[in-house]
Amino acid sequence: SVFAPLGDEMFPADGSVVITVLTVLLSLVAASLLALWQLPFVLDAVSSLRPRPREKEGGPPFPPLVPITMRDFLAALVTPDAPFFLLDLSRRHGPIFRMSFGGGCGTVIVSDSQLARQVLDCPSVVKPKRSYRGFDRMVGSEGESSFTSNGVRHKHVRKSMAPVFRGDNVERMKVTIKRVLDEFVEEKLDPMARSGEALDIDLAMQLITGRVIFRAGFGYELREDQMYELFLSLNHLLLENIRGVPSNPLRAIFPSLFPGSRKAKKATRDIRSLCQRMLSSYRSNADRPRDSLMAAISSDEAYASDEERITDIFLLLLGGFDTTAHTLAWALLELARNAEEQQRLYDNLLHLR
Repeated sequence: SVFAPLGDEMFPADGSVVITVLTVLLSLVAASLLALWQLPFVLDAVSSLRPRPREKEGGPPFPPLVPITMRDFLAALVTPDAPFFLLDLSRRHGPIFRMSFGGGCGTVIVSDSQLARQVLDCPSVVKPKRSYRGFDRMVGSEGESSFTSNGVRHKHVRKSMAPVFRGDNVERMKVTIKRVLDEFVEEKLDPMARSGEALDIDLAMQLITGRVIFRAGFGYELREDQMYELFLSLNHLLLENIRGVPSNPLRAIFPSLFPGSRKAKKATRDIRSLCQRMLSSYRSNADRPRDSLMAAISSDEAYASDEERITDIFLLLLGGFDTTAHTLAWALLELARNAEEQQRLYDNLLHLR
C-alpha cells in the first residue's frame, strides 16, 4: 500500500521489491555488525605496530604473559561463563597476569585485592574522565561527583567519611546487618520454605542490601513498596546507561526520543528527590546519629551546595545496589550450580578460622 501510488509496474503487487529492499537493509546491518566485531582487532593490529616497552634491568618484572588472542578473549567474555574464564586464568597463571593485546606492555588483569587497593590509593593514579563521566550522567550531576573526580572534590569527601568506617562503627553496622538478616528469614524465607514458594534470589539480595544501606548507612527507613519502586528506578537507570547508551549514543543526546531514555531520566529525578528527602529528614531529626554516612555528608562544610551532597548520596545508593546486591545474588546462584566452588569456599573459610 505504501508503494501503490508510484505505479504497479515499478513496484509489483506481490511485494517482491519490498522484500528485496528489506534484504538489502538486513545485509547492510549484518555487514555493519561484522565490521564492528572486527574493529577491536584492527585497532589492536595498529597498536601492535608501535614499539612496546621492555623490562628494565633491575626494575620491576612484568606480570606473566598469558598465551591468548584478543579474538578468543572477546569470544569468552560474551558467554555466560565469562567470570569463570577469568577465574580459571587467575588460578593457572596467578592473580596478576597480562595479555599481548592493548597498549603499553599489554592488558593487565588484577584479581589481587591488596594490589588493587594499592593502585587505588596511589597518589599518581587519576581517574580517566572518559571512563567515569557516565556515572555523572546517571545521577544527573551538573559537575563531577566525589566518585568521578580527582583532587579536592574527592579528597574532602573521603576524609569526612573515613571516621564512619572506624572499628566501633563497623561493629555497630554488623549488629544492624544481623538484625536485617534475621528479619528477612522470619518474614520472607521461613514462610516461603513452608509454602514451597520459589525464591527470587536477586530480589531478595536487593531487599536485604537496601535495608542495610538505609538503616546502617543513612539512618533512614523505607517501606517495602518504596524499596521496590527504588529497585525499578535503579534498574531503568542501569539498563539505559550500561546497555542503551553505549549501543546508541544518540540516546544520550536526544533522550526524549527514546522510551528507555525517558524512563531513565525520570528515574534520576525520582532518586534525587528521595536523596533530598533523606537529607532533610536527617537534619530535622533531633536524635539523629552522628556516626553515619549521612552525618558525614551533612556536616562536611567543604561541599559547595546540597546538590553536591545529593549527588554523592545518590552514588552511594547506586554503588551499593549494583555492586553488592547483584554480586551477592550472582555468587549464590553460581555456588548453587557448582558443587566444586562450594567446597572450595568452605575449605577457604575453614582456613580463615
